[in-house]
Amino acid sequence: MAQTLAGKTYEVFVGEGKRWIYDSTHQTRSAALEVAEELLEAANHDGVRVVAENERTGEDEIIFEESIDRDDKVIKLNPVENAPLCAELIDFYRFPARRTAGRLLRNYLDDRGVTALEMIYNPAQLLMFERNDKLFAPAMQRIGAIQAKATGEQPAKRTEALFKTFDIIKERAKTFADLEKYSALLKAKGLDSLIEGVGQREKEENREFVIRGALASHIMSGGGGDGKLQLLIDLSRDDPGPEAMAYLDEITAEIVDGPAAVMEVLGGQPDAAAANRKLINLSCGRCQAPKNPISCIVDLNDMIARLDMPLTAQVLLERVENEIGGIRPLTREGKTVDREAFVTLVRELADDDGLMGGPGMSAAVIGRARITLSKGENDLSVEQAIDHLLDLLPNRAVRLGFLLDLAASPLGEKEGDVIRQALERITQQLSFLASLMPAAEGPEKVALVVEKLKRRLDNDSLPEDWRQGLSASLDELVQRAMGGGKKAPKEGTNKYTVDDGKKDMSDPTGERQEIKAGELLFEEGEFGEVAYLVVSGDVEIFRKSGNQERVLATVGRGEIIGEMSLIDSQPRVASARALSDTQVSLISRKSLQQRLDRLEKSDRVLRRLIGVLVDRIRGQASSPE
Repeated sequence: MAQTLAGKTYEVFVGEGKRWIYDSTHQTRSAALEVAEELLEAANHDGVRVVAENERTGEDEIIFEESIDRDDKVIKLNPVENAPLCAELIDFYRFPARRTAGRLLRNYLDDRGVTALEMIYNPAQLLMFERNDKLFAPAMQRIGAIQAKATGEQPAKRTEALFKTFDIIKERAKTFADLEKYSALLKAKGLDSLIEGVGQREKEENREFVIRGALASHIMSGGGGDGKLQLLIDLSRDDPGPEAMAYLDEITAEIVDGPAAVMEVLGGQPDAAAANRKLINLSCGRCQAPKNPISCIVDLNDMIARLDMPLTAQVLLERVENEIGGIRPLTREGKTVDREAFVTLVRELADDDGLMGGPGMSAAVIGRARITLSKGENDLSVEQAIDHLLDLLPNRAVRLGFLLDLAASPLGEKEGDVIRQALERITQQLSFLASLMPAAEGPEKVALVVEKLKRRLDNDSLPEDWRQGLSASLDELVQRAMGGGKKAPKEGTNKYTVDDGKKDMSDPTGERQEIKAGELLFEEGEFGEVAYLVVSGDVEIFRKSGNQERVLATVGRGEIIGEMSLIDSQPRVASARALSDTQVSLISRKSLQQRLDRLEKSDRVLRRLIGVLVDRIRGQASSPE
């Protein structure tokens, strides 16, 4: 028998009880699958299996297996609210359409251990789905109704068009044998070589179809979600180019969109809070490796960290958003532990310019905060939830991004006034660079964060004049950080008027900030990344008690404030406000930590004493009057 291009032959088996009985041998995949399709349709056996044998190595691979369920197992469709309009045939093969199909048919696909990508290239799987009277027509009608609502067509007309497209897809899947050489090329030389080979040999309109088909064939041998992901991870190890990364991203995203695959990857987790914390960190490639991993989670985290995978990150974060936006407890330990777990999740979600996940995540966090952060029987109001959450976020850049996302969410339409008031309060505090982002590594980092924040301002729910004003304020901060702007010191002037010993505590950039009377340097509850050396002026330190303020101290020239957060990495215990026009120089966490490290080596007792004193001061500050 002649070899195929891939060096394989294909044997068809039929199931009889617990045995597989040989039926026929074929030279091409399509011929074997066609026979399998006929056997399934005849339904005279308990199942059908197709095995590919590599004639060079003698290895066998099951490429198709389907049992005939004579008990008519009931599998239901899942609800979906959106379905992308597919203008061209290739759109049905792309990620948005596959994701919709995967969600609608999640129970059906999981029962068969395949993804929508695999099914759309497998004629036998398509036939089995078409034969399922309880799923096929209802699925087409549901998608047709959603699309008709968007286009204004009659649902029946749109559904009929989907039936016709399905027939085309089913016939096209029978040509899958033509892709054998590309599947072999992918396995032998990798994804970049596949893309290059397809580009040289196929017409442009056929290239996406062929590449996805080869990838569908490749992951079919992976078994469950974890196995399929491992095959994609292996393809990612050779520094793939941008096009290859895009394909890896969309297929990885499709797999992790399924709950079963995510459970395989995460393994056993004690509660929803722990699982979602892992998903948050996995979405940006910073998930800590478990002691004894039983899945591909370590390799998957490495792939996400190395490659640009926005779709995968989006899918993982949407799963977190759905969990946080629900009402199911995050832990099994009661409200107090739930509150602590929620606070941890919020801090894990904090990025440089807002919460990871965007508007949807911000709205979900507000919904959960109203329930979880309430200390009484009644839920918090939206305004109260916003105030609590702002205290949890590390700096004003994150708070601004969070509020801008919230304004762009559906909640923004209902609570626009409350959100704008919170935005205005923060905007009024943007007097200098460190007031926006104390943890900034330099002006370039701040400029990048500012650009991200400005992109969020493209939101019609906010007044145009207000958006322009905030954009101008952010630009002014960047200009001043770069050495320009209205308040930049004149060239040749000395930035400091204190002695050199204290000046050495400042950042290497020697940044001096000017704060107008009444402006805040920092707020109680926020995490600090800089301390302040008062160069001139007066600053009062105060704490809030309900609607009242209690002044703790007034400091002036030569005093250092805000240092406790740098020493013990805890939130600030009080707020600081300029009583008069004030100048300060910044003391970075890095600068102070270097000195503490040196002290640790030279005098451990004194270093420990500093820690004890900070703990004691915090205890006194938190005790009631």
